[in-house]
Amino acid sequence: MFSIVYNVVISGFAVKGSFVSQLIVGIVYFLSPLFLPVLPNVQNITWSLVSCGLLFLSWTFLSRFTDNIDKSHSNRIKRGLRYRRNNYLSLVFSVAILVLAIMFFRGVFPYYPITVMSNSMSGTFERGAIVIVRRMPQEQVFFEVEQGQVIHFNYGNASYLHRVVDFRYTHDRQRLYITQGDANPTVDSTPVQQQDILGISKSFFPHIGYPKVVFHRIFNRR
Repeated sequence: MFSIVYNVVISGFAVKGSFVSQLIVGIVYFLSPLFLPVLPNVQNITWSLVSCGLLFLSWTFLSRFTDNIDKSHSNRIKRGLRYRRNNYLSLVFSVAILVLAIMFFRGVFPYYPITVMSNSMSGTFERGAIVIVRRMPQEQVFFEVEQGQVIHFNYGNASYLHRVVDFRYTHDRQRLYITQGDANPTVDSTPVQQQDILGISKSFFPHIGYPKVVFHRIFNRR
């Protein structure tokens, strides 16, 4: 009977996979004969019951102990998985923000940034400011671009931010835009054609584009 109970107990701990638990139960079993001189009148059946009771108590205690360890280990794993999941979410969020920032500075969205590279608009936009421009479809330029607005337009191989100060019309009734930098004493020498207008200035942030100005100057010197 004792052997049967012992095998059941050992099998239970083997299923749990606790080597320490098996070792402790084995020690209890093999040291149990040392109690016989203390209890010389105990019959074999009684000693078997006592031994089985000791094993049962040992199993109960160690089961709770190992369950607590397993729960603690499981909690650590869950915290680790939650931390890892949070890390993945943070990584995905960071990558998404980076991609959106690249797309924004590449001019993918209806609003895009322009760095002021000169002092021609000083008093309104200082050199190094970043101006947010609303993209203007060609079919809306005639109706939305008005005198006094600051526009972003192409001229040759460069683009500029200047203010519309007047209009002219060609013989076929195409509108030409007379522009001038706020810090310039005269108007620009060449009127801006409608198809060259890219957008209208909406807001700006001073100074934060100055690193681009510095790098641009270094690059041009080379």
